[in-house]
Amino acid sequence: QQPNSFEGEVTTKAKFILQYNTKMSDHKGEEACVCSDTQASYDPVNNIEQIEAEMKTLKAGHWRLSEDKRKIISTFTCRNFNSAMSFLNAAAEVAERTEFKHHPDLHLTNYRDVEVVLYTHAVGGLTRHDFRLARALDEFPTDYSPKWLKEQIDFER
Repeated sequence: QQPNSFEGEVTTKAKFILQYNTKMSDHKGEEACVCSDTQASYDPVNNIEQIEAEMKTLKAGHWRLSEDKRKIISTFTCRNFNSAMSFLNAAAEVAERTEFKHHPDLHLTNYRDVEVVLYTHAVGGLTRHDFRLARALDEFPTDYSPKWLKEQIDFER
C-alpha cells in the first residue's frame, strides 16, 4: 500500500531530524525544542489507526484531533483567571522538563478559556512525544469551571 503524501512528508521530516540530530529553533541563541527521549519520540504517528490507538490512551473528552489530523487539541474553561494561569504555568514547567523539552502551543482567551495544541513542529505533525506530553498534562489537578464541567458529557476527571 502506497503511503499518502501526508504520511510520506511526516516520515521524511522525522528521518531527516533523526539522521542529523538537529536541534530546531526559530530563535538563535535560545535552547531548541527537542525530544530528549530515544528515537521513538520522533516516531511519527501518521496513519489513522495509529492516531486512534494513541487517542484511546488519553483521558476521555480531554483531547480532539484537528481536522487535518496533524494536531491534538484540548480546550476547557477554568474557574477563574488565576486557575487558568496556574494551569498554563504548570504546563510550561512540565514542557521544560528534561524528559519532555517539548513545548505545546498554549492559548488563553476570555480570561479563563484555555486551549492546548500539541504537535511536533519539526515534523509538521503528530509523534509519540505529543501523546506522552498530553498524558502528562491530563494528570494536572485543573480547577475547571463547575458550569463548564456540567456541560461536558464524556469528560473523564
